[in-house]
Amino acid sequence: MKPRRQGTLVSLASFLVLGALVLGACARSPQATPVPRPQAPQVKLAAVATRFVGTESALVQVDLEVTNPNNFLVTVDSLSVETFLEDYSPTLPVAGSPVSTFYIPGGKTVTVSTPVQFTSGGMTTIFIGTKGMAAKDAAAAAGTIFAAVKAGTAKWRVEAVVQASSPGGTISTPYSLRP
Repeated sequence: MKPRRQGTLVSLASFLVLGALVLGACARSPQATPVPRPQAPQVKLAAVATRFVGTESALVQVDLEVTNPNNFLVTVDSLSVETFLEDYSPTLPVAGSPVSTFYIPGGKTVTVSTPVQFTSGGMTTIFIGTKGMAAKDAAAAAGTIFAAVKAGTAKWRVEAVVQASSPGGTISTPYSLRP
Protein backbone atom coordinates (compact mmCIF):
# COMPACT_ATOMS: atom_id res chain seq x y z
CA MET A 1 0.00 0.00 0.00
CA LYS A 2 2.91 2.36 0.50
CA PRO A 3 3.80 2.57 -3.21
CA ARG A 4 0.26 3.57 -4.11
CA ARG A 5 0.22 6.27 -1.42
CA GLN A 6 3.59 7.51 -2.58
CA GLY A 7 2.33 7.68 -6.20
CA THR A 8 -0.67 9.73 -5.08
CA LEU A 9 1.60 12.13 -3.22
CA VAL A 10 3.82 12.51 -6.28
CA SER A 11 0.76 13.21 -8.45
CA LEU A 12 -0.57 15.73 -5.95
CA ALA A 13 2.82 17.44 -5.70
CA SER A 14 3.11 17.57 -9.52
CA PHE A 15 -0.35 19.11 -9.79
CA LEU A 16 0.49 21.78 -7.20
CA VAL A 17 3.81 22.64 -8.89
CA LEU A 18 2.12 22.84 -12.30
CA GLY A 19 -0.65 25.05 -10.85
CA ALA A 20 1.92 27.36 -9.27
CA LEU A 21 3.76 27.69 -12.60
CA VAL A 22 0.57 28.55 -14.47
CA LEU A 23 -0.44 31.15 -11.89
CA GLY A 24 3.06 32.61 -11.88
CA ALA A 25 3.07 32.86 -15.68
CA CYS A 26 -0.30 34.62 -15.65
CA ALA A 27 0.86 37.08 -13.00
CA ARG A 28 3.92 38.01 -15.07
CA SER A 29 2.24 38.19 -18.51
CA PRO A 30 1.96 41.71 -19.95
CA GLN A 31 -1.47 43.28 -20.06
CA ALA A 32 -3.19 43.27 -23.45
CA THR A 33 -2.77 46.59 -25.23
CA PRO A 34 -6.15 48.25 -25.79
CA VAL A 35 -7.12 48.65 -29.45
CA PRO A 36 -7.16 52.38 -30.28
CA ARG A 37 -10.42 54.02 -31.36
CA PRO A 38 -10.05 55.12 -34.98
CA GLN A 39 -9.80 58.76 -35.97
CA ALA A 40 -12.26 59.77 -38.68
CA PRO A 41 -11.00 59.51 -42.25
CA GLN A 42 -10.53 62.94 -43.81
CA VAL A 43 -12.41 63.69 -47.02
CA LYS A 44 -11.48 66.33 -49.63
CA LEU A 45 -13.27 67.17 -52.84
CA ALA A 46 -10.70 66.57 -55.57
CA ALA A 47 -12.90 67.39 -58.58
CA VAL A 48 -16.35 67.60 -60.08
CA ALA A 49 -15.90 66.86 -63.78
CA THR A 50 -18.55 67.01 -66.49
CA ARG A 51 -18.63 63.75 -68.44
CA PHE A 52 -21.73 64.27 -70.59
CA VAL A 53 -24.37 66.94 -71.15
CA GLY A 54 -27.24 66.25 -73.53
CA THR A 55 -30.56 67.97 -74.05
CA GLU A 56 -32.38 65.83 -71.45
CA SER A 57 -29.68 64.52 -69.09
CA ALA A 58 -26.21 65.18 -67.76
CA LEU A 59 -23.53 63.11 -66.06
CA VAL A 60 -20.80 64.49 -63.82
CA GLN A 61 -18.13 62.62 -61.90
CA VAL A 62 -17.36 63.51 -58.29
CA ASP A 63 -13.82 62.60 -57.16
CA LEU A 64 -13.15 62.49 -53.43
CA GLU A 65 -9.78 61.99 -51.73
CA VAL A 66 -10.21 59.96 -48.55
CA THR A 67 -7.23 59.90 -46.14
CA ASN A 68 -6.76 57.50 -43.24
CA PRO A 69 -4.97 59.46 -40.46
CA ASN A 70 -4.53 56.29 -38.38
CA ASN A 71 -1.49 54.01 -38.42
CA PHE A 72 -3.68 50.96 -39.04
CA LEU A 73 -6.07 49.75 -41.74
CA VAL A 74 -9.55 51.28 -41.67
CA THR A 75 -12.62 49.92 -43.45
CA VAL A 76 -14.89 52.56 -44.97
CA ASP A 77 -18.24 50.84 -44.55
CA SER A 78 -20.18 53.54 -46.36
CA LEU A 79 -19.61 56.86 -48.04
CA SER A 80 -22.81 58.65 -48.95
CA VAL A 81 -22.53 61.54 -51.37
CA GLU A 82 -25.07 64.23 -52.21
CA THR A 83 -24.33 66.85 -54.84
CA PHE A 84 -25.83 70.35 -54.94
CA LEU A 85 -25.72 73.28 -57.36
CA GLU A 86 -24.92 76.42 -55.35
CA ASP A 87 -26.16 79.17 -57.69
CA TYR A 88 -29.83 78.55 -57.01
CA SER A 89 -31.83 79.45 -53.94
CA PRO A 90 -32.74 77.25 -52.23
CA THR A 91 -29.66 75.22 -53.06
CA LEU A 92 -30.64 72.74 -55.75
CA PRO A 93 -30.07 69.07 -54.89
CA VAL A 94 -28.91 67.20 -57.97
CA ALA A 95 -28.39 63.59 -56.93
CA GLY A 96 -26.99 61.31 -54.28
CA SER A 97 -24.72 58.34 -54.86
CA PRO A 98 -23.58 55.76 -52.32
CA VAL A 99 -20.06 54.34 -52.55
CA SER A 100 -19.52 50.70 -51.64
CA THR A 101 -17.14 49.41 -48.96
CA PHE A 102 -13.41 50.00 -49.43
CA TYR A 103 -10.23 49.80 -47.34
CA ILE A 104 -7.55 52.40 -46.62
CA PRO A 105 -4.14 51.40 -45.25
CA GLY A 106 -2.82 53.47 -42.35
CA GLY A 107 -1.53 56.91 -43.37
CA LYS A 108 -2.64 56.50 -47.00
CA THR A 109 -5.03 58.36 -49.30
CA VAL A 110 -7.33 56.82 -51.88
CA THR A 111 -9.37 58.56 -54.57
CA VAL A 112 -12.99 57.51 -54.83
CA SER A 113 -15.08 58.44 -57.87
CA THR A 114 -18.84 58.39 -58.08
CA PRO A 115 -21.09 59.31 -61.01
CA VAL A 116 -23.92 61.79 -60.57
CA GLN A 117 -26.65 61.79 -63.19
CA PHE A 118 -29.54 64.23 -63.43
CA THR A 119 -32.24 65.09 -65.94
CA SER A 120 -33.90 68.28 -67.09
CA GLY A 121 -37.30 66.78 -66.21
CA GLY A 122 -36.12 66.09 -62.66
CA MET A 123 -34.80 69.63 -62.30
CA THR A 124 -37.98 71.09 -63.72
CA THR A 125 -39.98 69.16 -61.11
CA ILE A 126 -37.71 70.46 -58.33
CA PHE A 127 -38.11 74.07 -59.53
CA ILE A 128 -41.89 73.72 -59.65
CA GLY A 129 -41.98 72.11 -56.19
CA THR A 130 -39.46 74.29 -54.33
CA LYS A 131 -39.89 77.65 -56.05
CA GLY A 132 -43.47 77.45 -57.25
CA MET A 133 -42.38 78.19 -60.81
CA ALA A 134 -44.63 77.73 -63.79
CA ALA A 135 -43.64 74.69 -65.88
CA LYS A 136 -42.36 76.86 -68.76
CA ASP A 137 -40.13 78.95 -66.42
CA ALA A 138 -38.91 75.84 -64.61
CA ALA A 139 -37.93 74.21 -67.92
CA ALA A 140 -36.05 77.37 -68.93
CA ALA A 141 -34.22 77.39 -65.56
CA ALA A 142 -33.24 73.75 -66.06
CA GLY A 143 -31.91 74.68 -69.51
CA THR A 144 -29.81 77.44 -67.93
CA ILE A 145 -28.36 74.93 -65.46
CA PHE A 146 -27.51 72.48 -68.24
CA ALA A 147 -25.73 75.30 -70.11
CA ALA A 148 -23.69 76.16 -66.97
CA VAL A 149 -22.77 72.51 -66.42
CA LYS A 150 -21.76 72.16 -70.09
CA ALA A 151 -19.67 75.35 -69.93
CA GLY A 152 -18.01 74.23 -66.69
CA THR A 153 -19.21 77.29 -64.76
CA ALA A 154 -21.65 75.55 -62.39
CA LYS A 155 -20.75 75.94 -58.71
CA TRP A 156 -20.94 72.65 -56.85
CA ARG A 157 -21.17 71.64 -53.22
CA VAL A 158 -20.83 68.04 -52.11
CA GLU A 159 -22.17 66.70 -48.83
CA ALA A 160 -20.49 63.46 -47.79
CA VAL A 161 -20.89 61.25 -44.74
CA VAL A 162 -18.18 58.67 -44.16
CA GLN A 163 -18.69 55.74 -41.80
CA ALA A 164 -15.49 53.86 -41.00
CA SER A 165 -14.58 51.00 -38.71
CA SER A 166 -11.57 49.19 -37.32
CA PRO A 167 -11.15 46.69 -34.49
CA GLY A 168 -11.20 49.73 -32.16
CA GLY A 169 -14.67 50.93 -33.09
CA THR A 170 -16.84 52.72 -35.63
CA ILE A 171 -16.98 56.42 -36.40
CA SER A 172 -19.28 58.47 -38.64
CA THR A 173 -18.33 61.97 -39.82
CA PRO A 174 -20.16 64.45 -42.11
CA TYR A 175 -18.35 66.78 -44.52
CA SER A 176 -19.47 69.77 -46.59
CA LEU A 177 -17.09 70.20 -49.52
CA ARG A 178 -16.57 72.78 -52.25
CA PRO A 179 -14.02 72.85 -55.08
